[in-house]
Amino acid sequence: MVLPGGGFCVAAEGRQFSVESSFSVPNRADLILAATSDGAGNLTVEGSRVTLDNQHYQLQRGIQAQLGRVLVRDSFTNLTAQPVGIVFTHRLAVARAAVQQVYLAGGSVSPPLTRPLKTNLTVFASLDKFGIGLVALDDVLIHRGASGRELALVELLSGRG
Repeated sequence: MVLPGGGFCVAAEGRQFSVESSFSVPNRADLILAATSDGAGNLTVEGSRVTLDNQHYQLQRGIQAQLGRVLVRDSFTNLTAQPVGIVFTHRLAVARAAVQQVYLAGGSVSPPLTRPLKTNLTVFASLDKFGIGLVALDDVLIHRGASGRELALVELLSGRG
């Protein structure tokens, strides 16, 4: 379910998990697709489509529920004559008490920790009866990506700097 703030929730085994994303903007604060009723300015949510505009780029996101997963497609259009670098982070909120183990890029970890992804673009939380995670199907994350675990979040990020 896509929320008015541009983030979305995933329902599994009677639980709700929110997914949020943030995107950098040159010389400005990050824009956030939030799992709340508030989101970034210049945000449009129409069904399962999200559009986010700023003076540098336009993000179009399509969200499609499939059996056993949610497929998210982000497409960026540069609105300037110059290259625009965008740092992004995708976060999955998981109740800390429910997490039995977290795996980043295939390896078991304890928080807080960030590790390079290389070719295993995954972050996975093992819960009591099932697991939930994020898998990137993205060339940028293969080269520059990292995954992390904070106390109540698992995330995929493109890296800063």
